[in-house]
Amino acid sequence: MENHVGERTVNIFGKVFPRDAFMCRLFYLSFFASFGSLFPLLAVYFKQLGMTAAQVSRGGGCRETRVSRCLRLSSLIFYIERQNFEQL
Repeated sequence: MENHVGERTVNIFGKVFPRDAFMCRLFYLSFFASFGSLFPLLAVYFKQLGMTAAQVSRGGGCRETRVSRCLRLSSLIFYIERQNFEQL
């Protein structure tokens, strides 16, 4: 769908969003939903693999680094895909 300016839009429940903003929101919603549902169980998974308590805590302690790297990489990929889409 396009609005009066010619910008591509998405209509959800009667509310109109710019397509780019909607895709960003959808990505972050799915990323944090999946991360939030899987991260609490990660320590149990590590324990089942036979890791010691020190190894499990070391693996869980670097959470912030992993999240920030994933977000930077995903935003870079989204930016590159958007640039390629605009060139079409």
